[in-house]
Amino acid sequence: LSPVCLGSLRRAASINAEYMGVLNKVANYVAAGPRSRWWYNDAADVQAMFTLMYYDDITGSIDSDVVLNVEVVEGSDRDSVFSESFPEGPKREIFEWSELSDDLSVDLEFSGAEDEGEVSVVLNLVYVPGIQEDPLTRGLFVTRMIQKYDSAKDAGVGKSLSSVQPGEMVLITIQVQTPDYVRNVVLDDYLPGGLEPVDPKLVKDAKEDLYGYDNYFRYYCWWYWYPTFDREPIVMPDRVRYKASALNAGTHTVTYKALAVTPGVFQHPPARAMLVDQPEVMGMSGGQYLAVGDHEAPPAPVIVSLPKDCGGCDGGAACNARTGKCVDDNQFQPFDSLRRESGATDAESCDVMGVVKGKTAKKTKTKTCEACIEACDKLDACAGWSFKVPKKAGKKSKCQLFSSVKRALAGRSSETA
Repeated sequence: LSPVCLGSLRRAASINAEYMGVLNKVANYVAAGPRSRWWYNDAADVQAMFTLMYYDDITGSIDSDVVLNVEVVEGSDRDSVFSESFPEGPKREIFEWSELSDDLSVDLEFSGAEDEGEVSVVLNLVYVPGIQEDPLTRGLFVTRMIQKYDSAKDAGVGKSLSSVQPGEMVLITIQVQTPDYVRNVVLDDYLPGGLEPVDPKLVKDAKEDLYGYDNYFRYYCWWYWYPTFDREPIVMPDRVRYKASALNAGTHTVTYKALAVTPGVFQHPPARAMLVDQPEVMGMSGGQYLAVGDHEAPPAPVIVSLPKDCGGCDGGAACNARTGKCVDDNQFQPFDSLRRESGATDAESCDVMGVVKGKTAKKTKTKTCEACIEACDKLDACAGWSFKVPKKAGKKSKCQLFSSVKRALAGRSSETA
């Protein structure tokens, strides 16, 4: 792609705004770099650099002092989250989810001000699965096992552990099963606080010294490639990540070592695999608690070898691979205030818990849930209402009236007519 191509797109964008989106996508495609793992061309990289420089020039982004505004939008209410320019280059901002929303939904609005130019924003949500004993599947099935490491055999031995001693080395084995050929898969395993992962880039594999393992595969098996996870993981401070550009249908196994270092009882969140392009296709192993040192051993983790089929779950719900039953989303609701009580039914008035999504007819503030219901009754076009419980009793809080309702989820006190 030459500057002439971008120039033509820019001219077209000045006539028709729809082409501006195409121009932006082209620039991001060029910035992503070469796609081939077998072919590399210095001249192509140099041309891409000049093309991107030209793109920054025609969008007014060179020496721009544009201010990026990020706001949380809830109806007519707006709360500023971030407002800053970037004269010295990219910046990284980290926010707790609780700073943005008091439930699982949030609407963010991005805008620029004070100068011309383009700001590129990358959003990354760090999701740590909660502890549940059974593996969940939505297309991928994941199992995990922690065993004592036998250095003589270079393998894990014995049953799955829930208790280890400081200084012991363990081997963590994770299996991912897929019924179909899939692409761009990421596997994350968040470690408990008492374990420290061993980076294989820093420690030689025992088989490598014994058999010349790495050289054999590098020089003699270059012609054969089986789509599976990369041999070496990405070791991060809080997790171990494996990537696969493609996975054949079947079972794929990865292993890594970890050293027990800190005494205590720790949570070990489920290992999670997902498709990058379709995150809803995913799977999670069972979670567990791990004791390091002289502590009472927690219950042994649940190991499921063969998943049971749920036969399809309504609304895209996950399947419990041990019981073969679809799971209730309320079971994994992270906010205690939003979780429905066990055995609760669809009650009336202010006992109903749910977040209403729909077309807003009117917004007001009332002191009580009953007053919000009364406001809905007085409005002919009111099809439902949502009342946000105030933090302090007696204070006015948001009462939102809806002319139409699309859906109701576990959340604030609400009712739909």
